[in-house]
Amino acid sequence: MLHPKALERVFGGRFANLAMDAGLAYEQYRIADLFIREVDHRRTLLVGVDHVWCDEDADTEVVTFRGFPEWMYDGDWRNDLRYMLNGKALEISGRRFGQLLGLTEARFIDGYEVFTPPESAYDPVKVKLELWGADGPERKKAQFDSYFASSAERAGWRYPALIWLDEIATRFGGRVVFVYVPAHIAHQRAGTEKAARREECKARIAAIARRHEVPFIDFGIHSEITANDTNWWDRLHYRLSIADRVVAGIEHALTTRADDPNGDWRYVEGPRRGVMTLSAE
Repeated sequence: MLHPKALERVFGGRFANLAMDAGLAYEQYRIADLFIREVDHRRTLLVGVDHVWCDEDADTEVVTFRGFPEWMYDGDWRNDLRYMLNGKALEISGRRFGQLLGLTEARFIDGYEVFTPPESAYDPVKVKLELWGADGPERKKAQFDSYFASSAERAGWRYPALIWLDEIATRFGGRVVFVYVPAHIAHQRAGTEKAARREECKARIAAIARRHEVPFIDFGIHSEITANDTNWWDRLHYRLSIADRVVAGIEHALTTRADDPNGDWRYVEGPRRGVMTLSAE
């Protein structure tokens, strides 16, 4: 949901949004790997981290039901040939030709599209049902446990995708920023084993951040952003005004290197070589 133009206005440079619909950690890692291999004058990588990076089966369930085109990412052009003549390739070629003739406009200019419904379609009653179900928030919150995990139990939890996050920070060769994105509190489920596993995952991400002197800004907490139902379409997708608020929060966090006094984010770790800026050339 972070618009490249918004990042450019705040931080300068040229941005592209390399997110993918419902992408798993491995798929996101492959996109980052391609970017690192193919782009010479890279300066800044903003990694939006969410629950998929904390999945214990991230190394076995690596792609969605859609599949993943490994042949497009392996650097070997010879195995591309058999994919050149198919219906989708012809469709895309036709659209591209139309763009060159000025008959149509490109759908994705900078890797960004507003995929949520128009704001005029927002229905708070429908959204509340989407967030909390028929039981409503009070009963749903009462179902959450007060879960406590011992140190031994935490030590046994697996987060296999974090090795890819560590590799990205190692190889990028420029500025890297980790941002744990906000999710509605109904998704966070504070007081449950799921929440405890997520917090342990964040602690391990913070360790990676400290090792590489990377700032880690955590919006995935209980805050006015995540607790206000009217900020959301569903448990994972916030409204456009919140996207702008997150961009402004990233800028403020990198400037102050501190938690937000209003509670929107926690600033977990930062570089010791001065304040980072977000830009790409």
